[in-house]
Amino acid sequence: MGKAAILMWLGLVFCVTVPAASAQTLWAHYPIHQNDFKDYSGNNRHGTPVDGAATVADPERGWVASFNKEPEKPSRVNCGKEDPAAGGQLTVSAWIYWRGQNGNWQGIAGKSFAYGNRSWILQLRDSDGRIQWGGSDQLNLHIFANAAPALDEWQHLVGTCDGKLSRVYINGKVVGEGAGGLAPGAAEANVTLGFGEDRTDYDESFNGMLDDIYILTRALSAAQVIDLAQGILPSFSKARDPNPADGAVGVQMPLFRWGAGDGAMFHSVYIGTTSELGPAQLVGPRNVLPMFYWTTPLQPGTTYYWRVDEIEMDGVTVHPGDVWSFTAQALTAYKPDPADGARALPVRPTLSWLPGTGATKHRVYFSNDLDAVKQRVAGAAKGEQAETSFTPGVLEGATTYYWAVDELVAGGTVQAGPVWSFTTVLPIDDFESYTDQDGKAIFDTWIDGWTNKTGSQVGYVTAPFAEQKTVHGGKQSMPLDYNNVKSPFYSEAELEFAPVQDWTVNGVDTLVLYVRGRLTNTAAPVYVALRDATNRTATVVHPDPAVVTLSKWTEWKIPLGSFTGVNLARIKKLALGVGDKTAGGAGLIYVDDIYLTRP
Repeated sequence: MGKAAILMWLGLVFCVTVPAASAQTLWAHYPIHQNDFKDYSGNNRHGTPVDGAATVADPERGWVASFNKEPEKPSRVNCGKEDPAAGGQLTVSAWIYWRGQNGNWQGIAGKSFAYGNRSWILQLRDSDGRIQWGGSDQLNLHIFANAAPALDEWQHLVGTCDGKLSRVYINGKVVGEGAGGLAPGAAEANVTLGFGEDRTDYDESFNGMLDDIYILTRALSAAQVIDLAQGILPSFSKARDPNPADGAVGVQMPLFRWGAGDGAMFHSVYIGTTSELGPAQLVGPRNVLPMFYWTTPLQPGTTYYWRVDEIEMDGVTVHPGDVWSFTAQALTAYKPDPADGARALPVRPTLSWLPGTGATKHRVYFSNDLDAVKQRVAGAAKGEQAETSFTPGVLEGATTYYWAVDELVAGGTVQAGPVWSFTTVLPIDDFESYTDQDGKAIFDTWIDGWTNKTGSQVGYVTAPFAEQKTVHGGKQSMPLDYNNVKSPFYSEAELEFAPVQDWTVNGVDTLVLYVRGRLTNTAAPVYVALRDATNRTATVVHPDPAVVTLSKWTEWKIPLGSFTGVNLARIKKLALGVGDKTAGGAGLIYVDDIYLTRP
């Protein structure tokens, strides 16, 4: 589409479009009064009690919603079939009082008919009460929190999903986080409260009480979650949902669109080549539409920054926006992955890039010799290809490699690309080679408490023995169970090398590994011990004993010089442990991607 056509199209849009504030974020609010499940947001999405859902007086919170009063019936509140998640984001907030497990799943809210026909759900698992939140089970769009709610006390529970990331909060603290999204489903199901599904054939009602329920069509921030617990509604006055997306690459057309802030009537657009955007970068003052076509051509490969300030109807109240960025498509190959200068690549990498404008084929050069790539010598040439990725095979550890891609354009033009570099790690264990076959399982290589008589257990008792969902890289990690409640009060997993390993080759100087814990774990020190061929041993302890309680991957870099007295050229054994030989607790951690790096 040419510039003139685009301007004509925008003109037509302008003629037929009436400026308006963005859709309201608050979908419904159920404060709960005596015999009253009405929506007080002004949107008239009133609730209808079904099969015994009732209001009861609570000494702490006043009138609240109570469920499961009718035996064997799924008591709930139906709130209509419109889906608050239709826009791809969602927040559900409620004060909950949980009486505990009863052998069933227990729904708090949802729009779902069943496991296989679901838009979204917030419920407690039957086996342990852990909170499930998010979209379709079949599409794996949901997450489970690391904990169940406390019993017999009021708590503020919130689930948020921005279309990519889902979070669960209890009393303002994140208790679950992970990739998650929302997809259309259960179109004819009611939005339900007190039961996650709109059905009558079995009872999975919430065993407890709910109060002050909010449903919003956007994902709240952590600060907004805390405010909502105090009854403070979030503000979405800033422009949002930029297109081009923040950080986008390969942009060709200077057409800018965004989601208008609540209450915005006009939009001022700033564009520049630095993140400092002032009056000189104001290119679209007081637009009435949430879109702008910039008549200045984009420069290939240039990174641009832009911002939209939202202006209310009074013409005076201004809500400055966030600064977003994008990169215009380059003439040469660009945006290499790994990034230029990356220092910790696996020895089996896949290299990729974004194509330059008009490229029909790509000529790849690769070598551990910088000059060979710079000069495009025959030994570094890897041929021409249509794909924008290249797999060089198994590389040497702790070695720097260089690569470049020249773009071949129709007509015979060659756009020579820049030279990029990366450095591989010296792998120790990435946990990818273990299987469930006898003799090849993870606990056949990593020796645990069954042999060394500590409180450790490597792997699971049933296949798959390695962890295959909670991973840092690849498809597997090592689950390490620790139980330090009795002697020897520490748990250790050991990896023995035969023959011994040289941890001085190619200038390596740092041991790196990744550890992830659980919120329910008991805090305990994590340590790494090395033993050389003469049985000299040195131990390094992680500085934070709470690392085992963090439900995210923690990178641990240990300078090899910290292992005092050990001959690093003849390493015989690596041990990972939890505990300190004094009475301690128990839990489960995950370990992944152990390797050595160069400076």
